[in-house]
Amino acid sequence: MTSTRDEESADAPTNRRTDSQPASRSSRDRPLDPKPELQDSRSGDLPCVGTVHVMARTRKSPEGGEDFRARGIGRQPNPKAHEVDSLARWLADFDEALPLAPLPTTTPLIVTPLGLPDREVLRASLHALGVIPLEVRLLGAWARCSTALQVTRRSLEALRCAVTFEHVWNALAPDGHAEVWDLSLANARTVSQHKPTLRAHLRNLEVDADGALPRRVRLHAFHLADEDDFLAAGRRLTVGALLANRYG
Repeated sequence: MTSTRDEESADAPTNRRTDSQPASRSSRDRPLDPKPELQDSRSGDLPCVGTVHVMARTRKSPEGGEDFRARGIGRQPNPKAHEVDSLARWLADFDEALPLAPLPTTTPLIVTPLGLPDREVLRASLHALGVIPLEVRLLGAWARCSTALQVTRRSLEALRCAVTFEHVWNALAPDGHAEVWDLSLANARTVSQHKPTLRAHLRNLEVDADGALPRRVRLHAFHLADEDDFLAAGRRLTVGALLANRYG
């Protein structure tokens, strides 16, 4: 748009949305075998986000995966005052409910709408690392849950950026669906160590919403919190999902 905006440099004013780390040079972080076919019929026009027409194209990444890049044309209109006010009220309820929720014993890996088409690629890559999700469940209202996970500041600038990110996610995935893969803490640490390599084989989207965001941002196929935030992220997701459903 603690927590982190897992999308690379996507939410600097609101929080540390830059948890991606350079790929390790160690043998354990060598690129996984690329997926043979990742061409996607959706490459081309993506939905309009405000007045910014988001375009996408694919290219082969050095690791062998596909990289979806999108650029905005024109300027994203500023979020409307009522949208910012509504989000502020929602976050106030969220902040009140959060301390009452129990701290989970697992941490969520969220397969975002960008990653859903290739969930089996991710599943196979995790299996190769010895990682098997404890539970997989559907998550609705991903745009709002993403805000709950990743936006910690409550300044006007942070709220406006959060509304913009929600617009982008809702335009890309109108049904709002994502998946939660609950991981043990040990497995979450393993995934965190291999995050750049795993993402290289999935769909990642760069968005340039000129005027609405501080810089070009990258949305990723899956979200995993930083290691020092594993358990707290699970609590934020639980509360965020409940409130998102309650508000409809």
